[in-house]
Amino acid sequence: MDLDLKQKAPISLVFLALALPAAGLAQEPDYTPITAGQRWNDYVSSSVLSPSVAFSSLASAAISHVSKDPVQWGQGSRGYLERVGDHWARFGVDGTIHSGLAAALGHDTRYFREPDQSGWHRTRHALRRTLFTRNREGHTVFDVSQMAGMFGTPMAASLWNPRNRRHSVLEEGVRAGTFGIGMQAGTNMFKEFGPDLKRAIFGK
Repeated sequence: MDLDLKQKAPISLVFLALALPAAGLAQEPDYTPITAGQRWNDYVSSSVLSPSVAFSSLASAAISHVSKDPVQWGQGSRGYLERVGDHWARFGVDGTIHSGLAAALGHDTRYFREPDQSGWHRTRHALRRTLFTRNREGHTVFDVSQMAGMFGTPMAASLWNPRNRRHSVLEEGVRAGTFGIGMQAGTNMFKEFGPDLKRAIFGK
């Protein structure tokens, strides 16, 4: 493993340390299991066909394009489209692994905000949801399906992305997956506090 991997590995340990004390195995009293329709809609909107997926793919590809990552795809319009396809495919693969395994295990893929709690509680809740989810009975369980998506997607991407060939498939999965935990934590923080910021700025 390279130095980059060693530097990023502690990220997951930080989130795990914050999440574990409050995770527990308590049952959520008002929990309603996710339905098949809700699971499908969540999969499509977060991973395949939605404005947010399209915007995220275009924006991520633009960053990769400017930074010439990977350099093999060049800087022309074709190179940018290659990068858009790369990021869009990653969303699809990640969502397919996550949603498919979650359905098999009976895990919930939704994120539930806790707007009535304190800021510290909500922060821990957002970080905790990065690593844990609810099962059919409403108990807190380790989110195996989300972790599988995070670590499995970069391994799959090594099949088409020349940048990933600098590392072995396993190294790329661990390196990118560990970084993905931090990215997912940031996404959860936005889901938790984003609506509050929107109301503060726009008054709605």
